[in-house]
Amino acid sequence: MGIHPYLPPRALRRRPKEWWMSVGGELLLLAGKSQKRPSKTLPTADALQTQVDAVDASRNTLLAALNASLPEGVSVIPWSMVPWSLWRGPRAAFLMIVCDFYPASCLNTFLMAKNAQSAEMLGLPLHPRILPAEFAENCERLVGQAQDEFQDAFDKVDFQMKGGVAAAFKAQDAARQKSAAAVCNIAHGLTVQLFGKPAYALHRELFGAALGWQTKTEPAGAATR
Repeated sequence: MGIHPYLPPRALRRRPKEWWMSVGGELLLLAGKSQKRPSKTLPTADALQTQVDAVDASRNTLLAALNASLPEGVSVIPWSMVPWSLWRGPRAAFLMIVCDFYPASCLNTFLMAKNAQSAEMLGLPLHPRILPAEFAENCERLVGQAQDEFQDAFDKVDFQMKGGVAAAFKAQDAARQKSAAAVCNIAHGLTVQLFGKPAYALHRELFGAALGWQTKTEPAGAATR
């Protein structure tokens, strides 16, 4: 899958030079990296595409293992809850750099029945194959709101605040984590709206552990705001 032509989020483009020279650099916090691994280089489009492909390959491996464990003739295929189209648009850098969120991320994966036999055996909805246009538009709008909220929080960080640069970095990291949680909440909330709470709960029971859903992923209303 080709990602959107890479343009760093505005928050990464207009910082004074001295802050790029600070320990770790704000990019490390935005990318979720350790301050012990300083780097002043933004990820290139090729680097981001490589990560997209790696996450996709990892999900394919997991999916193959899950399907191998199911009865003969029964299989599931993935539905990306935040649709792939958002990584072909202006939200791509926000989703990847700020939220560490990719099309094939396990927290963005809802497994659905591949065929009628699988739907009957597992009790899961049949994969619709086609993404409703209004679903993608709603997701785009909500992720855009999350991105704007991140930018607002980022802009309010004062590097002269009490505690200095370390406190500012901590505030920025808190904004990044809040954005990642918001995007996850949007993904899961819209999926509940589209397929229903019983299907979502059953999927979580069947595959949540394998997908790493042990952490809180229950929608909390962000998808309807």
